Amino acid sequence: MWFDEYLPSVPRERGHRVSPSVYTHSLLKRFIIGERFVLTDEYKKLDVRQPVWTFRPQGVRIFGYFYKKNVFIAVTGALRSELNPKGFKDNKEIVMDFIKNINLDPPPCITSELPKDVL
Repeated sequence: MWFDEYLPSVPRERGHRVSPSVYTHSLLKRFIIGERFVLTDEYKKLDVRQPVWTFRPQGVRIFGYFYKKNVFIAVTGALRSELNPKGFKDNKEIVMDFIKNINLDPPPCITSELPKDVL
């Protein structure tokens, strides 16, 4: 709902050529088709103690985890401008609760903090 209904209504930020929705779709498409990612600001592990990662397209944060190598489960998203430190903590907790409650064969996610282990 957020991704399909809210995000497309967010206007393009000053100084950017495309809207956050277009940039987000582009980043996710690159991931889905298997384009090689280098460690940049486009994705990041949020905390070495937790398996929560974020994809970071322009002005957007998509929180989730890697179930297996190259398999990212997006759980929640937010505009970067709406997040403060508590917002990051809240979204990490949402992802951790999701991992705890999902019925997947163990292990439910990759716990490594190394980019080569997830992509």
